[in-house]
Amino acid sequence: MSIAFPFLSLADPLGTSEGRLDPLGLYQIADSLATQLVPSVRERMIRVRFLTAMAVGALVTEGLEADPRQRESLPYLAWEWHVVEAIVRSPDAADARGGTGGVPGIGVTRRAARQHECLDARTYLATPRVFGFNGIYKRLAIHFGLTDVHLAPGPNAARLVDAWNRDRRRAGLVEADTLISRWRTAVERALNQSPPTTRPGWNREAWEDLAHAFLPGMAGANERKLLQEWLTTRGDGRLGALPDIWDLVEGAPGEDLSERDLHDRLERADPGLGRAAPEASAAMGPRRPPGPSGDSRSARQNQPRHLSRPGK
Repeated sequence: MSIAFPFLSLADPLGTSEGRLDPLGLYQIADSLATQLVPSVRERMIRVRFLTAMAVGALVTEGLEADPRQRESLPYLAWEWHVVEAIVRSPDAADARGGTGGVPGIGVTRRAARQHECLDARTYLATPRVFGFNGIYKRLAIHFGLTDVHLAPGPNAARLVDAWNRDRRRAGLVEADTLISRWRTAVERALNQSPPTTRPGWNREAWEDLAHAFLPGMAGANERKLLQEWLTTRGDGRLGALPDIWDLVEGAPGEDLSERDLHDRLERADPGLGRAAPEASAAMGPRRPPGPSGDSRSARQNQPRHLSRPGK
């Protein structure tokens, strides 16, 4: 009996899709469809309460200067480090309503907290401007007037912060002015470290105050109402079909609605929107059939963009 030793095959041409995360080549169609249906929404926007964290953070960091030599440690990123680290440090965060799923950067932050007990540019996300919560939600925050392009306070930042603070006041929690002052001091202290690092010197209670202020599923009634109002404004071209999709999901039995069911209902609600999928597919041209190494993981790439409800 002969035995064959393992050997390397010839490299596949760069143009083939076998073995990639999207072997069917459907991501471009899904992306084009999402852009037509909900132009200002992206697939990672699943925790809309980070819009509140951005509005508060814009006030916390307003006027703070960054060291030009520390381009990856800007004030808004130092604020982001504190928020995500606080959620990681909170012992009951994972058990809170909505848990910690969908919190950007939580995996690397857990590792950094375990190994270094602090967070900085080296231990946080490699590209936080894209994958941190400020990067993910920036487009929507600008659209709603919560921040400007530099993440400074926008015209509606104070309105959302006021709604957030009214919920805190009703619950008997520490109010906004006190917290914003405390958090600003912490960000300033982080920026003055070399390199900038989260070392606020807080006790457990102070960390929990920050975590509970922005846990994804813990928005109060006033905050939820305002976010939902903005997200479901009809006639807003940048939101596109989001108000219709929101209504369909709200009216669906149970928690989950399949993509097929959602598309069918959307087409019945507005035939113009229902035609978007075939139009997007046609615009991309004919697709090449999959090769022998098709990867089922591509399904993750082709999910529609979506937003969680503010209190979820």
